[in-house]
Order: sequence, then structure tokens, then C-alpha cells
Amino acid sequence: MELKDIVPWGRSGAEYARMFALTAEDLSGRRVLSFGDGPSDFNLWARSQCAQVQSVDPLYAYDADAIAARIEAVRPDIVAGLQQSEAAFHWEEFDSPQAMVDNRLATMARFLEDFRARAHDNAVYLPRALPDLEGAIQADLGLCSHLLFLYSAHIDAATHWAWLQAMLGRVSELRIYPLVRLDGAPSEHVPVLRARLREAGYAVEQCPCNYRVQRDAYHYLRVTR
Repeated sequence: MELKDIVPWGRSGAEYARMFALTAEDLSGRRVLSFGDGPSDFNLWARSQCAQVQSVDPLYAYDADAIAARIEAVRPDIVAGLQQSEAAFHWEEFDSPQAMVDNRLATMARFLEDFRARAHDNAVYLPRALPDLEGAIQADLGLCSHLLFLYSAHIDAATHWAWLQAMLGRVSELRIYPLVRLDGAPSEHVPVLRARLREAGYAVEQCPCNYRVQRDAYHYLRVTR
């Protein structure tokens, strides 16, 4: 994947904690594999919680300066999109689109500083695109933020299933957030894939979380063997 095709925009580790209802027991001393993190500072944050963390994203094939330049290139479009779609968001976590942007930029600055120090450490930042997970660790917990289901209009059910199988081949438990599409409607892939997962022998739960940013995105999917 070329950098010009990636829109890097990272959420903070503190946000991950709320969207996935993470507890100290979920992280301390455990192996965590996080998919599609992009320029989030989740990896840095989770290591501070005593987890062994590996983030997987095709973005990590590029150096920090190139990623920083790409963030600057996409920022105006993201800001404009937020301003045009304010009604699609709750303004409690952030009191305005600008406050959200400021938070994201601070998050990505933390990521870039850490990535510069660890860019060649694939045990921390692995440059892979699903379903290719060569080099990924076997983990206790997998997290997938703002990738599956959110882009249901762009990623078909067959691709969702292939990516789910790849992730579940590496983790004992997988949590996916959100379960709605970009337009806020429930993803049509959720009930289909939930049924397929159960047929394949997985336990599947739709769990509430206390993260309130995108409207109607109040649950994550928990899949266990």
C-alpha cells in the first residue's frame, strides 16, 4: 500500500481503554496484538500499563518524517469533514471539532516520537496489512479499532471474514470497535459474521463501552475461542 492511499489519524491509548473497556487485568503482564493502529499512541500507552504490545499497520513501512508529512497533508480534509458532520458526533469527550483535532495531533506527536525510536523494532511496530500477519506475535488479547465494520461500504463481507480469520489465528480474545459504519448506521456485516463465528465455534458477545464520540457507537464485539 502506498502512503498516498493512507489517511493516518490516531486515537489515544486513553480512548482505547474506554472503547474496549480495558481493565488493568486485561493488560498487566499480557501479550496484546493491536490491528490497524496507525499513528495512535496506544502501543506506548499500553506498554506503560505493563503489557507486551505489538501494533500492526501498513503505515509502519514508512519513516517518521514521511508519516508526519502525510498527516499534515490530510489534516485540512479531516478538519473540514469534521466541521461538516458535527451532528454525527457527541461533543462530550471533545467539546468541539478543533478540540478533537488538537487531541489527535498531540496523540500523533507522541506516536511519532516513539516510532522514531522504535521504527526498526518489528516486535513493537510491525508493517503488515491484513490478512498478512507474518511476524505477528501470538497474543492473549487482540484489538481492532476503527477498521472492520466502520468501512462496511468499502470492505465486503468476504474480506471482513478473511481478516477476522487472520486475527483470530493470532489471539485468544479479539475485541472490535465500532460496530457502526462511517455514516452511523449499524454495519450490515455484524449479524452475518457473528453467525459465522458462532458456527465456527467462537463465543461472540456485543459488549457496552463508555466511549462516546461517534453517535450510536456504544458497543464493541468480543470474540473468544
